[in-house]
Amino acid sequence: MRRRLSIALLIAAFVVFGAFPASAQFAPILVNVYTNTTVTVTTTSADIPVPAGARTVALFLTVVGTVSGTTPTLSAQVKQKDAQGQAQYVNPGALVTTNCTATSCIQEIVYGPAFPTIANVSAPVILSTIVQVVLTAGGTTPSFGGTYVTLVFSF
Repeated sequence: MRRRLSIALLIAAFVVFGAFPASAQFAPILVNVYTNTTVTVTTTSADIPVPAGARTVALFLTVVGTVSGTTPTLSAQVKQKDAQGQAQYVNPGALVTTNCTATSCIQEIVYGPAFPTIANVSAPVILSTIVQVVLTAGGTTPSFGGTYVTLVFSF
C-alpha cells in the first residue's frame, strides 16, 4: 500500500511540475517571424528552433500595408536545416506560397508527415530542429508594407 501511494505521489509530482506533459503543453505555439515589416528585397530570417515534439508547421503570410513597384510579387517559404545538422538549408517538399501582388493578401502553406503533396499548399515532411523563413520579393522596386509572417507549430 505504501509503495502504491509513493508511486501515485511521484506521478502527481511529475504532472504538476512538468516532467510529464500536461494537455496545455500540447497547445499550438505561434512564432511571429515578421511583424509589420516593409519588405523590398529577398529576406531570410534568423534560425528558428522547432519546439520539441512539434509534428507540423503552418506558415501564414499576410500583407496589409501599401504595395508598390512594377509588377511586385512576394512569396514565402520555410527552409530547414538538413537532417545531418549541416549549415545547408533545404526547402522540404519545395513548397512556396502563391505570390502576393497587392494589399490584403493572405497565403498559407503547411508541412507535416500526415499531409498530402499539394503544390503551394502542403507537403508530407518530417520537421528538422531548426527552420528559417525566406521572403522572396520580385518585380521592379517592389515594396510590401505591413507584412506579417507567423509560424504555427502543432503537436
